[in-house]
Amino acid sequence: MSSIHRGDVVLVGFHNAQEKMTIRRPAVIVSVNMIKNEVAVLPMSGRDEAGEKGLRIVAKSPEGRIAGLRIDATINCRFVAQIPTALVVSRIGHFDENIMQKLDKLLS
Repeated sequence: MSSIHRGDVVLVGFHNAQEKMTIRRPAVIVSVNMIKNEVAVLPMSGRDEAGEKGLRIVAKSPEGRIAGLRIDATINCRFVAQIPTALVVSRIGHFDENIMQKLDKLLS
């Protein structure tokens, strides 16, 4: 991928050893470290598990459309993953600063 930014909604490729294939999962980039070629991401799920450490985004909302969501999704703020930028397969959308500030509050 050419350029990656905070707030980008991306597909991340994870190798599944049991099924001998790569699985693509959506995630939100919360920070970028170009020196180490790493990004910090929050995973997204179609399950409604927002609770106090997640943020539910409705696909048909303005935020959901700009993010490229096809279904309603929950951003899981319980787990921040540092991954190599090489695992970022593609960008599907972007969250604005309003959503990113909500995520920052959930992460603190």
